[in-house]
Amino acid sequence: MEGTTHLQQQEAGMKAKQPNAVDAYVGKRVKSHRKELGISQAALSEKLGITSQQLNKCEQGINRVGASRLQAIAEVLQVPIGYFFEKDAPEASVSPLKGKNDVSLFIATEEGLAWITALLAIKDQNTREKLLSLLTHLGSMHRKQADENKE
Repeated sequence: MEGTTHLQQQEAGMKAKQPNAVDAYVGKRVKSHRKELGISQAALSEKLGITSQQLNKCEQGINRVGASRLQAIAEVLQVPIGYFFEKDAPEASVSPLKGKNDVSLFIATEEGLAWITALLAIKDQNTREKLLSLLTHLGSMHRKQADENKE
């Protein structure tokens, strides 16, 4: 219904519009890189001339990012505009998660960024190697359990 709020739509039993998969993916890439650079949402939104709430909605994929705004974001974050898309950008009707590298997708999340940041803080090569060995072992055990549960 035109002119109704999200709450009014829910109360009327209407399903709220879900973010477009591409918009959500671009928003995650913006948020991930912003955090990687240590730029706050408030600082980026100020440089873009928008409110923090508007930027938050863009990062969540709720609001679409127009071409000129995406260009401005790319300039502030010092990346080419193509950074926000995979090499073979998905069409709007196709989820960017389908058929993509799980590692790349994980790194683009807040959790992935936190893992990478914590790992980079460990300067001792021997400690990193032991941690990698432990994680590899745990992953292997988890896969075995998952395979056994399927049977």
